[in-house]
Amino acid sequence: MKKRIGFLPFLFLLTVTAAAQPSLSIEGGDSFSLDTLMAGTIAEHTIVVRNSGDAPLEIEKVEAACGCTGTMINSQSIPPGGTDKLLITFNSKNFSGGVHKSVSIVSNDPKKKTHRVDFEAFVIQELQISQSRFLFKDAVVGERKSASVTLTNNSKKNLELKGYETNLAGLTLKHPKVVSPGESVELVAEYIPKEPKRSLSSNVSIKTSSESKPEILLYVFGSVKEWKFE
Repeated sequence: MKKRIGFLPFLFLLTVTAAAQPSLSIEGGDSFSLDTLMAGTIAEHTIVVRNSGDAPLEIEKVEAACGCTGTMINSQSIPPGGTDKLLITFNSKNFSGGVHKSVSIVSNDPKKKTHRVDFEAFVIQELQISQSRFLFKDAVVGERKSASVTLTNNSKKNLELKGYETNLAGLTLKHPKVVSPGESVELVAEYIPKEPKRSLSSNVSIKTSSESKPEILLYVFGSVKEWKFE
């Protein structure tokens, strides 16, 4: 009977070698919240990346799903049992309401090549508009027609409305000069058409003292018909 010399030690060595591998995990879970942010705020959050395996964890790259999100990690290699910090930044400037974003960590973890971290926030505009348009449906040449939107100051300071600009002849805008913290005011557009238009499309630009929203752009839609005596 032949003896299989060295087979068991070889099998043991193969088993040990195969078991040595990195494993990426995030302390505290794979999601977090930035809570409520005022638009324009650049929020920062640091997560801890852990190598729960028994071989070095190599971070190949960290990808953000949006240009509004930035990332920075201290090291590209984490030893077995070690940790590293990943800084995630979010620029809320162009957002309003609920926001959901993600960051992907690509590594040499054989069980999960790409590890996704999700985060959420709720963004409040300093100056919030109830709707972004004035609608003048079936306006009549020579007759005054009005439309309004509500403007709310969500900040903790007085904000000024410095005037408006529009290329639409016959359109005027009534607005207060100052909006107090927490106050809601009406912006009233009055339109006296000079000529009929099958499709009305223009806008009104309002200048403000808000650093995060220095301009409010409102669109004007509708139609204008000729006056007829009946």
